[in-house]
Amino acid sequence: MPATSQAQQRFMGMVLARKRGKRVGSARVAKAAASMTEESAKEFASTKRKRLPKKTAREKYKSMLKKSR
Repeated sequence: MPATSQAQQRFMGMVLARKRGKRVGSARVAKAAASMTEESAKEFASTKRKRLPKKTAREKYKSMLKKSR
């Protein structure tokens, strides 16, 4: 399954690095790495960014909610 945004692709890159033993990211990265296989993280992280939006509509909405609080 390919990544749907550049933000998701970068996040999955951090998850993949964590799966390979590097101390990268936050608790969210660690939690995602624990729940995924290395192959599925690699599939998301290997998506080309050229035609992906920076964020999806859902990610934009979440960031707007955080700013309003």
